[in-house]
Amino acid sequence: MTNKVGNIWLIASGFLFALYCVNVTFGKLASGSGEAPFFSLGDVGEFMVLFAAVLCFVVTMLEREAYSQADTQD
Repeated sequence: MTNKVGNIWLIASGFLFALYCVNVTFGKLASGSGEAPFFSLGDVGEFMVLFAAVLCFVVTMLEREAYSQADTQD
């Protein structure tokens, strides 16, 4: 199996999860200092970003599984 199968989806998943983590970190730091965060996605935005990250990850795994299934059948 090549390493290129599903890489774009995996990179997108990592980027979206990093965005979620940055949002949570900025919110927690702002909450601890008593100031308003300068970057906030809100509750629905956080859900959508995390959901998109999970979907991208699932697509990656499905592509890799389909590739490995096709590779073993040949």
